[in-house]
Amino acid sequence: MQCALATEPLPILVVDDDNAIIRTLADILRLHGYAPSVAATGEEGLNIARRHSPALAILDLRLPDMNGLELAARLHQLSQLTEVVVLTGNASVESAIGALREHSVDYLVKPVNVDRLLQVASLASERWHLRQTQEQLRDSDERFRRIAQRMDAVGRLASGISHDFKNMLSAITGFSESVHSNLPANDPLRGEVEEILKAAGKAEGLTRQLLALSKEQVLQPQNVRLNDVIMDMERMLGHLIGKNVELRVRTDPDLAQVKIDPGQVEQVIVNLCMNARDAMPAGGRLTIEARNVELDQSPSQAHASDAPFQYVMLALSDTGEGMDAETKARIFEPFFTTKAPDKGTGLGLATVYGVVKQSGGEICVYSEKGRGTTFKIFLPAVVDATTHLGGWGRVDSGSGTGSETILLAEDEPAIRRLAKRTLERFGYTVLTASNGREAVEIARTYEGTIHLLVTDLMMPGLNGTEVARTIRRSRPRVRVLFLSGHSDATVVYDGRMEQGSAFLEKPFASGALARKARETLDREN
Repeated sequence: MQCALATEPLPILVVDDDNAIIRTLADILRLHGYAPSVAATGEEGLNIARRHSPALAILDLRLPDMNGLELAARLHQLSQLTEVVVLTGNASVESAIGALREHSVDYLVKPVNVDRLLQVASLASERWHLRQTQEQLRDSDERFRRIAQRMDAVGRLASGISHDFKNMLSAITGFSESVHSNLPANDPLRGEVEEILKAAGKAEGLTRQLLALSKEQVLQPQNVRLNDVIMDMERMLGHLIGKNVELRVRTDPDLAQVKIDPGQVEQVIVNLCMNARDAMPAGGRLTIEARNVELDQSPSQAHASDAPFQYVMLALSDTGEGMDAETKARIFEPFFTTKAPDKGTGLGLATVYGVVKQSGGEICVYSEKGRGTTFKIFLPAVVDATTHLGGWGRVDSGSGTGSETILLAEDEPAIRRLAKRTLERFGYTVLTASNGREAVEIARTYEGTIHLLVTDLMMPGLNGTEVARTIRRSRPRVRVLFLSGHSDATVVYDGRMEQGSAFLEKPFASGALARKARETLDREN
């Protein structure tokens, strides 16, 4: 996902000269989704920290080669971001004060209580990921600032030349139409004049794209139902994408209105459809969907709110070539294109981005090489006293509760943390895995019953379908709920998921996840 924030599992360093203790602590932490490293001496711990700085260090106070508090101070010299928790065999006030003096955030008493250990790790994880999220948001802001600067430069250029250019186009079009109307129907020159008119029309379209980037185009925002826009365009879009691409349209009859310039939203849909068509030279399927969504946080996860965010989501999913991460990171840059020089200007997606941002919306991209692409546009819904809210899919807080054990496999840490916290809040026991192989290993070693596997479909290594198939060999009664940024129709079409499988589309509200988990657990085989 383009707008999701990606981080790694929390790296934890455990230093103790008791091999039994470090093995036990590492196994517990690994089982709950952390990435522990172990060392028996202070110097060995420092060598590990020099290679890969830990987020959390759990240190015995008495080590063979140095005092645990000395090790804490030296770890802080390597990285001020490393938090320290000390291990002590006696819960004395002096040891606690000494630990806090060395910037330790907490201390644990041997024998270590598992719940206390996981509480300490969870709090450290929240702080670590918050700092990572803040850094990534700063990086994202800087990247979009550079994009905005480029778009602004393009805009100034467009604004400067558009008046003269449109005047020239008007003259070309006007005189060409005059010549065309005066030529006999059978005159061979009529075809050549028609080609001039077509070229002038394309040039005018390019001018509109440049003006959209420059924000010089006169906008006429009004309350619009995307249903109406899509239905009016459906026939034209069918001609645009060609006969070898199947077009499917799915809309919500209770769709809320959005405030946007109708001409601009048409331009957005056309640009995205043309991109999808070009990504499927051998044919495929294009799905256009519009529906109401209610989220706990903004789609970019940049901020949350006590009140739910109400959007109208416009999604376009293709079954084409997909994109690698490097391409996906640059697709909204003006003039960036992967097409041949005579096939694209590099302004289509930049225009889409500009229109969405001008309209107060957000755009997210889900794609994988060889697995198609989904663009999701979230526009603020116009909600007033007359709006029918039946399509928002509100979830009663008690409708998803349970006490079963759920194995959650998700490679996006921000989504994994949100899902884990949500499911635990609704009463479930949650085991977490950051990839497919880790999920399979947890399922192999966990001694209790795993009632439900919640897995992302697109993960590095083993994908969600392979994870489910592997786990079901040893646990045939486990239920499976798939997650994906693509629509269910798209993932069924390209064979990643069987028809009728339990499925939840990202992004999702916490209540929707809990309800879907409950529904999946209660389904008959």
